[in-house]
Amino acid sequence: MTKPLLGVHLCLLEDSADEGELLKLSLERRGACVTWVQTVRDAKAQLESTAFDALISDLTLPDGGGLSVARDLASARPQLTLIALSGHASQSAVAASREAGFAAHFGKPVDLAALVAWIVERISARPRS
Repeated sequence: MTKPLLGVHLCLLEDSADEGELLKLSLERRGACVTWVQTVRDAKAQLESTAFDALISDLTLPDGGGLSVARDLASARPQLTLIALSGHASQSAVAASREAGFAAHFGKPVDLAALVAWIVERISARPRS
């Protein structure tokens, strides 16, 4: 299997154990370094201590919402790419996630090929500092 995400560091915020584990393993098989957390609190701690290329975040979380996380991070960490995951993929849900600061919005179940292609196009191709 090719490794199109080699060198990409991702923080995955997903409270569902099954979905989180599956997505983490799938992204790692494609070369990404993935830190998976299940709460907003843990995500904030990871983001303070580790440099990530992107945060992939569920929008419905037990200790807060992904939209508020994005609003907090969009101004504080503009270099961090924010990717939303949601069971709601209506136009209004996508618009709300974009307004909050997410660069992309993927419905669940996640189309892994589309997610990887988007990351490769937007993150892997950008110059590294």
